[in-house]
Amino acid sequence: MKQLVQGDLLLVEVSGETVEVFRNHDGSGRIQPQDGKIVILIGEKTGHAHTVDAETAELYLPCGNTNFYGSRLVVVADTQIVHERLDGKPSGELHESMDVPAGIYTVKTQRVYMPKVESRRVRD
Repeated sequence: MKQLVQGDLLLVEVSGETVEVFRNHDGSGRIQPQDGKIVILIGEKTGHAHTVDAETAELYLPCGNTNFYGSRLVVVADTQIVHERLDGKPSGELHESMDVPAGIYTVKTQRVYMPKVESRRVRD
């Protein structure tokens, strides 16, 4: 099982699912592109977004879900996930772009673990 990490974003490759499973759905869970990009995750601390070119990927929310956790990223052609600001403000510290091979991935967020302290989500 392949895992890809960019800051607080964790992608876990899914096996046994096909793109047709998502495309044959009624489409209500598909995230629509904005300016040719799909926003996969927005960092709650910095406001930076993890985005992918809409020509190379599709993002589907699980039925009834209103956040991105557990959504499926369907990458139809090798692509890159870019970490950027969407509001036009200065970028500050950004993560390197991440290469993502074609496939289907579950979108998750990383967690910080500190012994004897309750774990918490990574805040990017």
